[in-house]
Amino acid sequence: MSLATVVQGIIGANRAEIPHIPVQSSALGIRNKPQGRPLPESSVSQDGFKKYLERAAAIDYKPDITAIMFEKLKIAIAQNNILIYDSKVVHDWMNKVVSKESSRMTWVWKSLTEPLVKLAKIKPLSRGLSYQHQGWHDSRRVGEIDRKRRYTKVIPDAVLATAEAILRNFEKTDPVFLLVSDYEVAVPDPFLAVAIPGHPFLIVDFWDEPGFQPKAAEMEGQKELNK
Repeated sequence: MSLATVVQGIIGANRAEIPHIPVQSSALGIRNKPQGRPLPESSVSQDGFKKYLERAAAIDYKPDITAIMFEKLKIAIAQNNILIYDSKVVHDWMNKVVSKESSRMTWVWKSLTEPLVKLAKIKPLSRGLSYQHQGWHDSRRVGEIDRKRRYTKVIPDAVLATAEAILRNFEKTDPVFLLVSDYEVAVPDPFLAVAIPGHPFLIVDFWDEPGFQPKAAEMEGQKELNK
């Protein structure tokens, strides 16, 4: 039996049944058309966003590079029907899990690909990554970003598919990072996050979480997503 089959049995075959936040592009969102003022047709797609950037360049308007990447990320998430899970619920779950293992144990975020310290050579903006819930729990630091190590355990094919669906929209040098939650046990309870410097970590997948009750992100809980 494959890991993907096991995971599917744990969390259910159809994640689309989980209510989730509708991800909208700030640049290409739907607007009401004012009377007497024609507007370009909204097109929430990477091609549509490319045209948006061309229009911006034509008037010498230059959005911040991380803002551009975050818009592309939101479009990729929407186009691929990827769920965004409530980051605070995930954070609290991870704290609960490590507390059961040991009063001294903590958990971190590790890069899914190369260690962040190595990626910094081609993605210098990696130094600006910041996890929105990082802090203290029961006198220990939790949710810190491990910049020297990468995640090396086997992950399900279905999760690889999520990662691929996101990364294929970006160049290798773009400041887009995939990270996995990890702690020092043989079989941890991992979550996959996608992060862009200056923006919140978005939790886009999870596996080996038999007790975790999925709660998709709510508009009120993650207002920063659609800013």
